Amino acid sequence: MFLVRKAYSSCLLIVLTFIGCSERDVAIDLPYDGDKLFVTSHLLADAPLEVYLEHTYKPVGPIPEDPTVSNANVYLIKDGRDTTLLAPAGNGIYASDLLVAAGSSYVVRAIAPGYEAAQSKPVRVPATGVEVRYEIEKNVSGVFDDRKIYALVDVYFNTIRPENEIFVLDLVSVYSDRNIANNLFINDNIVATEESCTAYFALRRKGQERQPGVTLIKGSCMPVPGNPIGISISTVTSRQVNYGTDSVRSEREPASKLVLRVGKATQSWFDWSRIDNNQPTDIENWLLTPQKTFTNIENGYGLVYASNETLIEIEL
Repeated sequence: MFLVRKAYSSCLLIVLTFIGCSERDVAIDLPYDGDKLFVTSHLLADAPLEVYLEHTYKPVGPIPEDPTVSNANVYLIKDGRDTTLLAPAGNGIYASDLLVAAGSSYVVRAIAPGYEAAQSKPVRVPATGVEVRYEIEKNVSGVFDDRKIYALVDVYFNTIRPENEIFVLDLVSVYSDRNIANNLFINDNIVATEESCTAYFALRRKGQERQPGVTLIKGSCMPVPGNPIGISISTVTSRQVNYGTDSVRSEREPASKLVLRVGKATQSWFDWSRIDNNQPTDIENWLLTPQKTFTNIENGYGLVYASNETLIEIEL
């Protein structure tokens, strides 16, 4: 009798659970201030200029298949007086052959039918880069897996570092078909132990592969002169090789070289990246509240940022 009553109670609980979990529409008024232009551009000293133009869309409802804006007039204003009309290059990209000048100030202005004209705040390109030297230890076996091979690179910054400056640091391994930014700061560095010292930036554009990211570091967190920032990076990867029908094998490939990327950047790049790093993703979107993103675009959204960088090849 007890078993029958227990089974009956369990069935009743299951039925009530399904009844209580019926689907209902919940009306939530999400804030939206209308479609705006979304402008992004990296002003890299001594490099040609590109501006990427998209538009925002409602937080609910269908997601546009192509949010890029290709019918705009995009202008670059240098030092408040020289104005250049950029040429459309397709896929929301507007470009110019003019090289970005170190030390100059730039404004990006975009005008497109159906949108309010958007304009960046003035962004000044760092006048100088940085001087560094490095030391490398090659062919270091992994601590937990001796089949993994690493290089340990100590980077010494020789440039005076004011506390209010932002520094660029990145290291990638170069392979036959791709570059891999698999860098880990060694734990005795302040840039690895102080969370507020760094921000990580990775470019994401619709329809394009995610580009290798870069680490941005506050000047106040840089080590004193004579002390390096240590980086550990893998120098061997695995790739799939096709040997014919139904014959695919995984082979180890050593990196041909490393590329060290160093420089100075604008504060806006750091501020954007710090917030973007902390935005909820995937399942977190159901649990966490999105943060209001940083923008330096008036009457729109996005980011125009600048840097003065150097690439150094390191042979292995």
